[in-house]
Amino acid sequence: SPLVAGFLAGLPANRRAVSPVLRGVEIGLAHGYLLLGPFLALGPLRDTSAASTAGVLSSWGLVAILAACLSIYGKVTYQGDEVVLG
Repeated sequence: SPLVAGFLAGLPANRRAVSPVLRGVEIGLAHGYLLLGPFLALGPLRDTSAASTAGVLSSWGLVAILAACLSIYGKVTYQGDEVVLG
């Protein structure tokens, strides 16, 4: 349908007029809000004045842990030119 096609064409990954770096930044910022929100609203310090600081630090920590784990996974899985499965 034209409505779905218009929606998909407006997503950052499908916009060709924007450089790949800016598309990545836009996608990263959107996902950053998805990470920060639950830490702010549901975290153990949600009722204190340090809730925003704790939420940001928790989000940074989660991103650092995910980056390390995915780097290890990529290093082990993609050794050389061939893909090692299993």
